Amino acid sequence: KESISVARQSKASGKRLNKLFDRSIRIGTRIRNSTGIGRGGISLGSMAVKLAEENVDDIKSKHVLLIGTGEAATMVAKSLKKRGYAFNVTSRTLERSTGFSQTLGGKPIKFEDVLSGFNNYEVIFVATTAPYFLVSFDRMKNGMKNKKSGTMILDLSNPRTVDEKVATIPGIKLMNIDQIAEMIDKNMKNRRGKISAVENIISEEVPIIEATMKRLDAEPLVKDVFTNADSLRIKELQKALQMLGESDKKRIKIIEDLTKAVVESIVSIPMNNLRKASEQGNPELLEIASKLFNYRKNE
Repeated sequence: KESISVARQSKASGKRLNKLFDRSIRIGTRIRNSTGIGRGGISLGSMAVKLAEENVDDIKSKHVLLIGTGEAATMVAKSLKKRGYAFNVTSRTLERSTGFSQTLGGKPIKFEDVLSGFNNYEVIFVATTAPYFLVSFDRMKNGMKNKKSGTMILDLSNPRTVDEKVATIPGIKLMNIDQIAEMIDKNMKNRRGKISAVENIISEEVPIIEATMKRLDAEPLVKDVFTNADSLRIKELQKALQMLGESDKKRIKIIEDLTKAVVESIVSIPMNNLRKASEQGNPELLEIASKLFNYRKNE
């Protein structure tokens, strides 16, 4: 959508491409609205953030931490950024966290500060490849002693880097990658079940697009005929007004409106029929009309 907008502004796209994109965007909107195929996350990042939204009230007012800068962390960061959520990000080195944040958002913080400060966050996304429990039972138990609010932890690591015993600590809700993957699979199956409805809509829309594209074949000729007819109208109108010696502006407008109406009524019917013929795939009629109106296509 953004690409075609830029192309239009720079005049890099023509009438056909603009029409095709406009129609395609409308079809996509119709499909999403009528089938709901876009509902439910199917990426690890979007699903993790959605689960956090469902379990934590008003995330925008909460402290969010992302541990990791790999592929899974990237998906989470993109989803958080898209939703406008502020978050801290940490990795083994501050340099890596800083580079990550410059591209994907988030505030980089030292890894050491995180290990002793889990109690500062209400939502923690863990997406690392550490071969041990990064979020251990003892660390979280100590951190939750004086914490008034709860904490949701989403472990996206494989293998897991959050000790499952953490879930037994009061105030903590833990979800791991297997649980999240199961929900993603459920959403994917739900989307697959809607493919038939999507295909039906596409089957309805394709002939309309084809007719629209064929109709455009006639537009240069139609435009040329209307332009030439109007030029001739103006020329003959000026002659007539000079011969009549008419100077009254009100009368001139009446005469001009009359000539416009006459020309339009004469030209519109054959031009609309020409458009219909073009839609129905009748290039022969278009060729005959081009000769009849002495139209030469600009190469």
